[in-house]
Amino acid sequence: MKIGYVHIPKCAGSALSWAIHESLGLRRVHISAMSDQPSENDPHQLVWGSLAFAFARNSPFISGHTSYSEMKRLDRDFIFTVLRDPRERLFSWFTYNRARAMDPQVIERHPELIKRRDQCFVEALNDAVDINPLATRLLKDRMNPEDLRRMAEDQAHDESTLEQKRSVIRNALKRFDQVYCGPDLQDVLDRLVGDAGIPPTLANVRNTSEKQPSYEIGCSHTEFCEVVDRYTWMDCLLYREAARVFKHNPFAPLKSMDEFVHRITTRFDLAL
Repeated sequence: MKIGYVHIPKCAGSALSWAIHESLGLRRVHISAMSDQPSENDPHQLVWGSLAFAFARNSPFISGHTSYSEMKRLDRDFIFTVLRDPRERLFSWFTYNRARAMDPQVIERHPELIKRRDQCFVEALNDAVDINPLATRLLKDRMNPEDLRRMAEDQAHDESTLEQKRSVIRNALKRFDQVYCGPDLQDVLDRLVGDAGIPPTLANVRNTSEKQPSYEIGCSHTEFCEVVDRYTWMDCLLYREAARVFKHNPFAPLKSMDEFVHRITTRFDLAL
C-alpha cells in the first residue's frame, strides 16, 4: 500500500512524518509544494514529471503540504490528514514563526522573516496568514480561489448558509480514507497500524509544559477573541464536521474561546 499524508502545518505533522518514515525504514522526504517549474528558493518543492516525482510516485510513504488531488496524482492508495484545535494551531503558528525569526541560521536562509521579530500577534496574522487556513488548504482543490476566499471571509451564521458550507466541507472530507485528530500522535500511529498497515512505532513527543516567553498581542482581550474567531471560525466548522464524518476516530472537543484564552495565558506571558 502506498500511503499519502496531507500535512497541514502546525498539526504535529513533522513528528508524525518522522515516526512513519522511521517505522518504514525510509529516508525522510518532505514535499513543501507541487509545481510545474523548479524553485531555487525551495529545495523541497516537487516538480511534476521530474525524476524526483517518479521516485516519489513509487515511494511507500509521502508526506507534504499538498492537496488531496495532488496525492492522488502521486498514486496513493491510502490518503489521510491530521487536524488540530484550530485556535491552538493558529497561536502555535505565531510562536513558531517568532522563534524562527530569532534564529540567525533561519534568517540567513530566509531574510524576509526578520520583520517577524517585532510583530505582535495581530500584525503577524494580517501580514502572512490565510483566513481559516485548515479549511482553505483542504478545499483549495475543490473551489476556485476567489470563491474559497469569499467563503472563508463570510461569517454569516444563519442556518441555511452554514449548512451549505457544511455540505461543501463534508464532500471534501469524505474523499480521505481517514482524518485523525492530534495532539495524541501515539493514538494516530496506533490507528495507522490497523488502517494503513504501517509497523508499530512510538511517537517522539516533546514536553511543552514549561512557561514560554512573553508575547505582545497588539489588541484588547475582546479584540483578540474577535480576531481569533475571524481567522478560525470555518476551521472550527471543518473540525466539527470531520468529527462527525470520522466518528470512529477520537476527536477532542473544541475548547471554548474562554478555555483557549485560559490555556495560552497559562503557558505564555501575554500582553493583552
